[in-house]
Amino acid sequence: MNFTFENDMWGGVKQVYDRFDEGKSTLRNMVKFLQERASIEEHYAKGLEKLINSKVANITEKGTVAVGWNGMKTEADNAFKQHSQLCSQMQTNVLQPLLVLKKDQSTNRATLGAEVTKLDKGLEKGKLELSRAKNKYFKLCKDHELNTANLSKAEKDPTTIKPKELIRLRTTVQTLKKDSEAAHIQYQQQIKEFQAYQKKYEESMKKILQDFQALEEKRIQKIADVQEKFYQSLESLISSLQQSVQSFRKTVEGIDYMSDVQGFISGNKTGSVPDSPVEYEPYISQLTGQPAHSQDKGVSFAAPSNAKQKSKKNPLGKLKKSKKKSVDPNVPITAPVASPKRLTKKDEDSVSNGDVPPLSQSQVSASGASMQSSASVEHPVVKAKALYDYNAADDTEITFKADDIINVTKNDDSIPGWMEGEFNGKIGLFPGNYVEILTRKRKCVALFDFVAENDDELSIKEGEELIIESEAEGWFTGTNKNGETGLFPANYVDEKAP
Repeated sequence: MNFTFENDMWGGVKQVYDRFDEGKSTLRNMVKFLQERASIEEHYAKGLEKLINSKVANITEKGTVAVGWNGMKTEADNAFKQHSQLCSQMQTNVLQPLLVLKKDQSTNRATLGAEVTKLDKGLEKGKLELSRAKNKYFKLCKDHELNTANLSKAEKDPTTIKPKELIRLRTTVQTLKKDSEAAHIQYQQQIKEFQAYQKKYEESMKKILQDFQALEEKRIQKIADVQEKFYQSLESLISSLQQSVQSFRKTVEGIDYMSDVQGFISGNKTGSVPDSPVEYEPYISQLTGQPAHSQDKGVSFAAPSNAKQKSKKNPLGKLKKSKKKSVDPNVPITAPVASPKRLTKKDEDSVSNGDVPPLSQSQVSASGASMQSSASVEHPVVKAKALYDYNAADDTEITFKADDIINVTKNDDSIPGWMEGEFNGKIGLFPGNYVEILTRKRKCVALFDFVAENDDELSIKEGEELIIESEAEGWFTGTNKNGETGLFPANYVDEKAP
């Protein structure tokens, strides 16, 4: 069931007026809101245009960064164009139709209101005239009725009234009768006229209410139309911006720091290298073949000028100690617990370059022999080949000849450029740049099961073979046959001989 103004709003013109006033306010606020929105879009677009054309939008850098930067500028330029287009579409498709609608609504409201006012005045005038005719008729009928009653009473008892007054009373009754009959005719005529006006009023008012309803429906439909166009403009804006952002994303994904850095280096190579470090060169006596003076252990050595050089390695520097990690005391251990030390990233890089990491005491000797003792090394980890002859300057050093193989036990952190090693049953110091490190793969077999507790640990099974990559504070970093790498306790495995 559909409601209508003409059938369901009869007598509710005031409510209809209030509805139109409310709609007028809605249009006024919508127009103002959208005008400000269009102004914001225009201001934003002009700001983007100014930014795109400013000095800060230009860079001189080349490579993938420049491509990414141009992608960013392209995205900004597209945003400027899209927001400018949105502003233009708002003016043409949204604001202009609303302004026309607002004007039409006001004009039609005034016209229909004037018609209602005219009809209402005619209705009130008709009511007034009808009321007057009715009142006149009723009054004459009443007066005639009273005078007729008085005349009848006087005629029954003539002694109660003078003859002249009786004649005048009869005249009055006749006049009132005639006047009341005339008023009756006039009253009936007035009713007919008013009924005719009522019919006209009803027809006209229903037509006006129909027009009011049509205007209200038109207003709401027009608002829906312009909002749909505004939505379509926004949808087009968002779609275009999304495409622009996706395109920009591809340029961002193409930024390659390695490519840019390598390209810069390739185009700007100097061809220069750093100067070699100044090194101490001992004087070798032509008579004895020995250095003329004892060497300071804090000074880096150069190869003797009269020695036969086979290769050259830089002295080792200090290695950092890593965080300690405890071993589960409930697991049976047969090997001595290694000193808790792990290699840092710097240490691993040193090993890969042929340098020697600091070695734990368990790798030097299971019996805890001192540097000056003649204890044998249980599991020598690293060996070094002598490049030159070297004669010990005191009892803390060892003597060897070129091509001798030395078991390196550790780098002496307190004396840069020196190593500690075992040769011919003696442990002592020697210059690190007098030897060449012989690298090899270290292998081991698990003696016990070990279950990893942390993400950086590796679970191992008894009898499993592993490759040792590095060692730190009683823990090995190793790899199993499946290629899995992690930490496990050094005293849970038996290291194989080379």
